[in-house]
Amino acid sequence: MGFDSGKVGFRLFYLQEEYDSSLVEKFAENIAPPVESLDMGAITGWVGGRYLLDREISDATCVIGSYLYVQLFKAERKIPPQLLRAFAKREEFIAMKAAGTSFLPRKEKTAIKERLTAELLPKMPPTLSGIPVVVDFRNQLLVAEALSDKQIDALCPAFKAVAGSVPILLTPETAALKRKQINANDLDPVSFTPDASIPPSATPTLGQDFLTWLWYLWEKEGNVWHLEDGREFGLLLEGPVTFYRDGEGAHEALLRKGTPLNSAEAGTALLCGKKVKKLKLSVAQGEDVEFGPQRDGSEKSEPHVDPGLFDLEPGAGGKGADGKVEDPAGLFRIEKQNRAAESAQHGRDRHPGQDQPDGGSAPFPREQIDQHRRQQSPAEGRRDQQDAELGEGQHDQYP
Repeated sequence: MGFDSGKVGFRLFYLQEEYDSSLVEKFAENIAPPVESLDMGAITGWVGGRYLLDREISDATCVIGSYLYVQLFKAERKIPPQLLRAFAKREEFIAMKAAGTSFLPRKEKTAIKERLTAELLPKMPPTLSGIPVVVDFRNQLLVAEALSDKQIDALCPAFKAVAGSVPILLTPETAALKRKQINANDLDPVSFTPDASIPPSATPTLGQDFLTWLWYLWEKEGNVWHLEDGREFGLLLEGPVTFYRDGEGAHEALLRKGTPLNSAEAGTALLCGKKVKKLKLSVAQGEDVEFGPQRDGSEKSEPHVDPGLFDLEPGAGGKGADGKVEDPAGLFRIEKQNRAAESAQHGRDRHPGQDQPDGGSAPFPREQIDQHRRQQSPAEGRRDQQDAELGEGQHDQYP
């Protein structure tokens, strides 16, 4: 699905050179051949962003403000594996019956498969695919729906053939090097377990370190964070939560259903030296702006933005004089909501010392529910639990 509708999963890339709208001419020089020219092999090239057969690449069709929108196009003929197996089995039984045997050598089976492929492939309809790509001239970023390693490996050389340089995949490590000139390999390993006998990971895990630290700070500071310039934003961490650590035993632990971040299993994972690898993170600011991506702290092939991309400098995600949302870094997908966010945050904010005479931290609504439930009969507790979960479900409708 393209960037123009529906939910979007994308990866960010740094551009090594500065480009402007003149880049559209180079894409036009590498336009994809007509799909009618498709023969036995695959054809690739660039097309416009409006649809996959859009062979009109120009300023009028592909340039929107400071953005260039194109797609990396690929067309090929494929035989469905089940169809090929069915034809091959039929031919093998015919050959065995003619030879009066119940077995065919591997060489003959391979020859049958190759012959059927040559016969069936020209009859197959074209299979079209595309990788939507947006070039952000203002911030020198490339936004692409290249979610898997295979798509990234196809996109990078194709973009280099047009623009002359390879885009660099934005990961926590490349972001640290780009923004702060810090090599992740030069940093000391980080461990969140009190068990000194468990050594930290030997390889950099900046994304996992960030998510684990963010989880700690979220529990310590609450759901509403205040910036130095007076603005505030809401932060919500939710499951499913994946913990990961290389070494002996199980490398990965997945906690889902209920409240994984408040569970004893989450504490056990930390004690074993694991770190948060993946969770759902939602950021809301104002009354009508929400961000709801899923954060993955390590895997290259995960179809979501890396956690090292957070930028909470003044102006990021705020509103300008025209009332529109500003996103100078282009890091988030912004969705306007028609409902007020205050009701979604009501009952979630926890501030240290609020309504506590001894200066202690006020508990989460879930903790209050648990305390109240222990003082009730089982039947009353079940009714209250159902009411509470229904109420929380109404607040948790994040896109």
